This record gives sequence, structure tokens and C-alpha cells, in this order.
Amino acid sequence: MRHFARGVPLDDAQAWTLAAFKMGWLGVDLFFVLSGFLITGVLLDAKDRPGYFRDFYERRVRRILPVYAGTLAVLFWVVPAKVSGVMPGTGLASRVSPSR
Repeated sequence: MRHFARGVPLDDAQAWTLAAFKMGWLGVDLFFVLSGFLITGVLLDAKDRPGYFRDFYERRVRRILPVYAGTLAVLFWVVPAKVSGVMPGTGLASRVSPSR
């Protein structure tokens, strides 16, 4: 982050922001540790039930697939429509004019 302004004094807000960005890796590590802990707990609690592993993955797919499909729809349908000004598959121009 401050490659272009090394040696320039920072005010308090900039110093706090820089310190927060430097600690960003901690949030990622914490996320993975907590996720692993919670997923392991769910699997251990359900291990005596028949089909527990299949049920676990079914729940994961039902939770993740709609968000994934929505992201793909935005990426491949909405974004190109905003960029080109034409709604894909319709031939209709959208209200947003392409920026050049």
C-alpha cells in the first residue's frame, strides 16, 4: 500500500488504516480456523446417523449453489448488458449507454 509515498508522514486515520490492512491476513486465517472447527463439529455430531456425510454435502450444495448461480448470472448477463448497452439474447438496448 504506500509504495509511492514512502517517508511521507501519516495522520492518525491513515496510520490506523495502514495498520488494519497489514493485519488483513489475520482475518483470513481466523475465518479458515473457525470454518474448520465448525464443520468438524457438525460432522462429528452427525456421525452416528445414516447418510450423515451425504446429508452434509447436500446442505452445502443447497446453501452455496444459489449464490454461485446468481454470481454467474451477474457476471455473464448483467455486466455485459451494462457494458454493451444491449440485453443479451433480447436485442433490446438498455437505458444505460455504453461508456467510452
